[in-house]
This record gives sequence, structure tokens and C-alpha cells, in this order.
Amino acid sequence: MRQVKKGKKINKKKKTQNIKKQQIQKASQPLGDNNQCKSEEDQSEIENYEVSFLDSGDGYDNICDFGLEIQEYDDHKGAIGHFNIAISIDPNQSYAYYLKSVSLEKLNFLEKALVNINIALAIDPQDEDSLQLKSEILEKINYQGKSLKEKAKLSAKILKKGLDFMDQNQFQEAIQQFDKLIKINCHNFQAYIEKGNALFYLLDFDQALSCAQKAIDIDPIQDSAYTLKGIALSEIGNNNEAINSFQKAININPKSSEAHYHLGCALNKAEIYDQANQHLERALEINPDSPLFYLKKGNNLFCLRSYEKSIACYKKAIALNPGQDLLEKLIFGKGKSLYRINQYEESLKCFENVVQQNPSNDEAYFEIGVVLQHLNGFNKSLDFFKKALSLKPYNEEYQNHIDYVLEHQKLTQKPQIRSRKSKQKEGCKKISKYISKR
Repeated sequence: MRQVKKGKKINKKKKTQNIKKQQIQKASQPLGDNNQCKSEEDQSEIENYEVSFLDSGDGYDNICDFGLEIQEYDDHKGAIGHFNIAISIDPNQSYAYYLKSVSLEKLNFLEKALVNINIALAIDPQDEDSLQLKSEILEKINYQGKSLKEKAKLSAKILKKGLDFMDQNQFQEAIQQFDKLIKINCHNFQAYIEKGNALFYLLDFDQALSCAQKAIDIDPIQDSAYTLKGIALSEIGNNNEAINSFQKAININPKSSEAHYHLGCALNKAEIYDQANQHLERALEINPDSPLFYLKKGNNLFCLRSYEKSIACYKKAIALNPGQDLLEKLIFGKGKSLYRINQYEESLKCFENVVQQNPSNDEAYFEIGVVLQHLNGFNKSLDFFKKALSLKPYNEEYQNHIDYVLEHQKLTQKPQIRSRKSKQKEGCKKISKYISKR
């Protein structure tokens, strides 16, 4: 939407990087509660504010660039001060009016924002960004004109629509609904949380983290925001910070199964298996019907070499009738634990079951090969190692096992025993050759 406008100015900004950096730093300092003023007098003061250290000699484009940079720090009074100077330099260009409207809309000075965006559109009626901004301003004005009951009803309807899209895995559509809620009320905690969840499923972890932080800024005593923040941090590789975030969520709500579960996963990743087990157990105490929790606890017990206990976890999870993907992981984990306690035939059944469910599971083919080496099927294992490698080429472990089996076959191959008749024939041939030479 507005990125097009910003994109137009990025190249110009590079040209003016060394111009008046000190002015930008000064103007981008926090201005106390000015951005939150609501009275008509305060609104007029901010709308007409002009920074004193700029003059027309700085140029229209440069001043807009400075103001845009300050706007990105959420210092909207300082930004408006720049845009007003730019307007005084050239009132026939639409860009400064547009940028000023952006800041006024952010400050919730909607009527004044509408006046300025109308001026921008009078200058450039086809500008898509200005048209979009005007639509948003009118939507907010319309919403604010409703009664509290009507507002609550409309917000609930939009939220439900977004959650329905989430249930259907239509995450982009869900985000559009949550953005509507945020435009209506930029302090809507749940809108940021749900948008962050949708972004997480789209693997946009940085933006999910941003949503989590905004939710925390709105309400710092909600465990769900810290849990979302921890999940995003874990995915971008900041595991230690993730652990701290999950711990904060648990401090706020000790009965949050999600926070205990994710903290257990983060501790497992850090190879702190004993503590991980404690939190995974706590998660299951709070929510004993989660196959996923049992899977992660089973995997962690495997790391602790408690193979019988891990098998028990996998069995409990399978009994809960999980989805196909989760069931495959549970059977695979069970097979690995059975192998470790030398129950090779049962282990083999598990891996064959996985292959039957998912013929493209390279790890299952590899494990079948490993198990066969303990069931007098050493030569048969070669086919499964080759199948695993065909599904995942260049896997060093798979190739090493293939090389090992081939080398073993060479060493164990019996030398060919020749019969007495063949030896006699060979002797006769040598004699006849000798005679002919003579």
C-alpha cells in the first residue's frame, strides 16, 4: 500500500544521507505524550507545527525524506513539522500532504487527516496510495461514529472471520482480517496475537516476532504474547532468548500448557534434557490429551536413554488417534526406541509401517537397513540404504552405510574352487603350447 511511496524516495534518501544528520537525530527524540493528545487545541498545535531548524533551502524532497525517516520512529509531531515546511515550499505537490495524512491518521486525528488526504487527491486524483489511505480513514471515521455496542459487534465479526480463515489454513486471508481490526483499534491485543500466529504458519518469523512485541507493548501481563515471542525467537535461532520468553510466560501463568511445552522443546534443543522433561511432564499434566506433547516428551526421553519410558509415551499418543503426519512421527520414534533395547523385529515392523504410510520417508528406509543388519539380512540392507539415498541424494550417512556393506561383501566373498578336470585341461593346454614352441 504505502510501500510504493516509500520506495520512490529511497533512492533520493541515499543522495541526502550526509545532509543534516544532526537535525534528524534531534527531531527523532521522543516528544513525551504529544502523540497521544486528543483535544482540539492540541490537535491544531500538532497539525500546524513546524520545525525551527529547517528552511526552504533544504529542498522539498530532502525535507520529505527527513520527515519520513522521523515518521518511522513514530514521532509524528516531528514528522508533521517537516511535512508542513515541505508544503510551504511547494503546495502544489501531493507527497507531503499524503505523508502528513499518514501521521495524522496514526495520531487518530481523523478529520484533519481526511482534509489533507483530500488535498493530496485534488492534486493527484489517481494516486493509489492516497486513495487507499482515504478509504482507511473513512472506515475508521465510520467505525468511531458507531455506538460501543455496534463497535464490539463489528470487531467480533471481523475477528471470527479471521479465525475461520485460520482454521482453513488460509493465513493470508486471515491476516487481512486481523489488519482490519488493527486499523480500527491499533491497541487490539488479540489482533496482533492472531496475526503473529498466522505469520508464523507462513514461516515469516521476523514479522511474527514483531507482532508479539507489539502485543507485549499493549499488555505486558499476557502469557500468550511471551509464548508467541519465544516461538518466533526459537525459529530464528535465538534459543536462549526464547527460553527467557517462555519462562516469563510461565511466571505470568504457571498453568499455560503451551508455555511449558515450548520451554521443554527449547531446553531439549539446548540439550538440557532433565529440565526439558520436567516442563514437558507439566504440559501433559495440564493437557493430558495432546499427542504432540507425548511425542516431544518421548523424543526427550529417548535423548535421556530412557527407551522404555519413551515407548510408553509414543503408545499413549497413538491411542489418542492423532493425525497422519503426527502418527508417522510417533511410529518412527517408537521404532527407534525399540531398536535401542534390541527388539529388532518389533522395531522393523514400525519402520515398515512408516514406509507403508509414507513411501517417500528416506529415514524409515535407512532404519530398515540398519535393523536388517541385526536380523541376518546384511546383504538385504543394501537395497534399503540405496533407496534412502535415492530419496535424499548426497546424504553422507546413507552413502557410508552403502560403502560399508559393499566392502563387507568383498571381504566375505568365498574364493572360487576349480574342479580337478578344469585343472587337467589347463595343464594340457600349457604342455601343448610348450610343445608347439619347441
